[in-house]
Amino acid sequence: MADFKHSSNAYLYTTKAGWMDIEHFMYSAYYTALLKPYVGVDASGTAVFGGGLAVEVFQGLGYIPLMHLLPARGSSSFTSEDLPSDAHGTAFGVRFDSTKLASVQFKLYMDSLGATLPNLAPDFNKLAATEADHEAQWRREYHGFWAMIGVELMKVSGPIWPF
Repeated sequence: MADFKHSSNAYLYTTKAGWMDIEHFMYSAYYTALLKPYVGVDASGTAVFGGGLAVEVFQGLGYIPLMHLLPARGSSSFTSEDLPSDAHGTAFGVRFDSTKLASVQFKLYMDSLGATLPNLAPDFNKLAATEADHEAQWRREYHGFWAMIGVELMKVSGPIWPF
């Protein structure tokens, strides 16, 4: 799969769904389409979206199982485009038809969301220049959120890590 994180095409703006993180979208679409023949349409989308949600939670808590096996990642859990991109990726994966060109299906799907030029986005002038800046901006705005979630989890469950 293409590495959209280090591409000028990492994000796409849509008038109906806001910003799409193309890496999130594509991973969700790919795994949903891959699982569909084995577990069915509904279960594939639900499983993949749930997995994406779990990744965001673990990123925010600073723990991702087997992270050492993955390429280096930032800690941008729950940035504003993550879950909508996952949700639309699973919807695309559910509808994906392997007998048709993927690029045509992708264009039609994005057109249905009102894909447009990025400079037409209302927040275009506030966008971070790089992925690292984007993650740093998010951490500045929500730095206390995950600390609060972690404290509440510890109250309910005690230590949650297996080590």
